[in-house]
Formats: sequence, C-alpha cells, structure tokens
Amino acid sequence: MVAMTYRVAHLAALSAALFFGMTSIATAQATTAPAIDLPDLAPILADLETLRGLSFSHAVPAEVQSLADFDDYLRHSIDQMYPLDHRDGMMAGLHTLRMIDVSVDLGDAFRHAAMTQAAAYYDPESDTFYYLMTDGLGSSMAMVAAHELTHALQDQHFDLTKFLEELMAIGADEVRNDDAILAARALVEGEATYVHTMWQFKQGGVDPVENIASVRDSIRAQANADLGQIIALSKMAFQAGGGGDNDMVRAINAMEDIPEYILKPLYAAYMLGAKFVSDLHETGGWNAVNNAYAARPASMEQVLHPKKYITDIDRPTPLTLPTFETLDDFTRIDAAIHGEFYLGMWLQAMGASNLDARRAAAGWDGDIYSAYRNDAGDVIVVLATTWDDDDQAKQFRTTLARCLTNDMALRKAAAEPVGRLSVAGTMSATLAWTGREVFLVIGNDATLRTALTEELLAMTVNHVE
Repeated sequence: MVAMTYRVAHLAALSAALFFGMTSIATAQATTAPAIDLPDLAPILADLETLRGLSFSHAVPAEVQSLADFDDYLRHSIDQMYPLDHRDGMMAGLHTLRMIDVSVDLGDAFRHAAMTQAAAYYDPESDTFYYLMTDGLGSSMAMVAAHELTHALQDQHFDLTKFLEELMAIGADEVRNDDAILAARALVEGEATYVHTMWQFKQGGVDPVENIASVRDSIRAQANADLGQIIALSKMAFQAGGGGDNDMVRAINAMEDIPEYILKPLYAAYMLGAKFVSDLHETGGWNAVNNAYAARPASMEQVLHPKKYITDIDRPTPLTLPTFETLDDFTRIDAAIHGEFYLGMWLQAMGASNLDARRAAAGWDGDIYSAYRNDAGDVIVVLATTWDDDDQAKQFRTTLARCLTNDMALRKAAAEPVGRLSVAGTMSATLAWTGREVFLVIGNDATLRTALTEELLAMTVNHVE
C-alpha cells in the first residue's frame, strides 16, 4: 500500500467495532453541520484517562465536517502527493507484478475508500476531531469519539504530527517502504482500537481491567477473522435490523468495490495492530506501549509476530538491487519494500490459499521490488527476497511456483536447492533461487529476463541476524 497523506481516521463499515484508518498532517477546512446531537465528551475523556493511564493536557473539540469539504481535501491531497505521472508508473509496476488489477486507478480507489468509509478523523494540526458520518451511527457516535479521543491522547503525549511526518518521509524515499509504513500505522491504529475495545467493555458493564483476558480474546478473534466473512456478517446484521439507507449501510455496501490492495492493509492496521498492542500491554504494561512510539516496529513481521519485537528481536535484512546495465533503455517507474504482509496478500491474489500464502510469507527477512519502463511502454519488474533460512525460502518459492504454472515438472523443480524456471502465458516470468534468496523477473523479453536474473543471482546479501 502507498503512503497516503490522510489523517488518523475511523472508518465505519466493518461494523461499529472494526476500524481502519488513514493519516495526514495537512489541514482541511471544517464545515459545521446544523443541529446534530453529538455525544458528551467529558465522561469519555475521563474513562480513557483511567483505562490508558495517561491524562489529557486539555479538552479536545469535536465538529461535524461536510463530505463536500472532505472530498475537496482528498482530491487536492492525492494529486499533490501522487502526481498523475508518478501514479501512472506506480500502477503500471504493481499491475505487472499482479499486486493490483489493471482496472484499478489508485487515486480514485483511495478517494473512494475514504469517501465511503470514513466515519470520523482526528487532525493533529488543529487538535480537533471531525465527524463525517452521523446518519445511521446513533449511539455508536460515542464509540467513534472514544477511538478518536485515543488518537488525541496519543498526540498530546507522543506528538502524532512528528510521528506522521516521519512516516511520510519513509513514503517519500526513492524506494518506498510500504512495510515499515504499515507497521507504524498498526501501532497508532492498533492502540486506539485496543483502548476503544476496553471502553466498550466498560460501557457494557464489564470491568475491562479485571476482565482484560476477555478483552484480549475479543481482539484476537477479530484479528484472526476473515475479512470477507466480516463484511458478509455486517451486511446480514444490518439487514436483520431493517436495513434502510443511511451512512452505515452505504459504507458496508461500498466495501465490495474497494480493491483488496487498499482494503486489507487498512483493516490490518486496526485489527492486527490491536493484537500487537494487546501483546505489548500483556508483556510490559502501558510502559511497553509508550516505549513503542520511540522504537516503533520496523516491519509488519514484528506486528504479525510480536515476539520478534518484544523478546526475539528480528529486524529486516536490507536489500539493494544491482545497477542493471542491461536496463539502460529503461527508466525506473516504481520501487518499494513490501514485507511479509503484502507478499502474503500478493500470493493470495496470485491464487494461493489464505493458509498457504500466510505460511509462505511467514519466513520473510527482506525484499525489494522495482519496476522499469522503456519508451515503447514495455514494463519489466524485478522482485528480490531473502528468508530466515533455506527451508523458509523453499516454502516461498514452491508456493510461488504453484501460482505461476500448472506444469508439474516446473513445480517440482522449485523444490531443488538451487535453480531457475521460466514460464510464459498470462505472466512471462523467470523464477530463480539460491540458498535463502529467491528472485522473480517479469517481462516479455526472455533474453532480458535471463540477463537480469544473472545479475540478481550475483547479488551480495548481508543478512541481519
């Protein structure tokens, strides 16, 4: 996922308990809507202080912003952060990799996701949170407030503006680190989801501190749930309640039109992030969560496997691609680090089952993807990966081989310790491997693929142990 400049937001459609968000440090103009009965924030502020063990230095104002104003901001923000020429290259590269469908326009897709899903957002620059959806939320508006006020508490203690500026700097690098961006967002959104879940328990008459195990069980259940099933259950719940036409119903219906490349990472930031924060809290109390803002998770690997952050620290191995002299006639149009989460999502999009994709990506240690295009419009993509050990590399490449070809001989060859295989058809590609490294080159020119593969196999990788 690319690093969009949205604010910290609460998105509505995964039912009132499930959230995903976007960040920004820019300020949109707020338009206050007439006569809406907003919840009293004073008792929510007091509850959050008790639950989180931090005090608000000052109250946080809340307003209702029109969707028209929000839309104006989104259009400007997306065009400013990702000009059309840069966005076109990104989409061409990700489509060639098969990370996104050819019909997906990332600018339109991000705008659609925000416009149809955002229920509210907190703006650290104005220290205000804005409601965007009010029709159909009802009593859930208090829960929305609990989530957004947790972001305000984060801002007052950990300076979200600085945090988000650092996040945007990661996204602006020549090689976009989508993995590190998502991991950092998972900390921010995960904490807000964890705290707001504790607040929900309290509103239901259950002491969340005395029953913290139940809170954590709830978080884990939602983190392990299938996103498609959650959407279906949300639809069924609202239909059983009479359906109707309101903001919440429209948000749920719109989710099916959001590309998985956008939807799944956003969901992961909330629910997988909440599980990560839950594990931090269980291991070291709120101090462990506080300290994570100074030493944020380096990768989604650490979020998915919290022990790799807490005790058995496992940092990514950085990879640098060769200069590729054979690509003198090509210009790089996109480059990124995807990480365990995105590579697992990619394998699933390529045809692997959810379980196989997760297993294949679980041994991730580092990767880098780069896309190039010549004047004729030909695109070639290179993906270099490294894994925790030889067995994990084998797990990844054999899963990928099954996605690339139905040829049983080629699939069997992928199990060999060293080798390469080439496929042609819907994707013309060369898969090569040696030891812990696995490489993929995608492009129609077989001779060029061979030359690039040779350079990749000669790469020096200094593993971070």
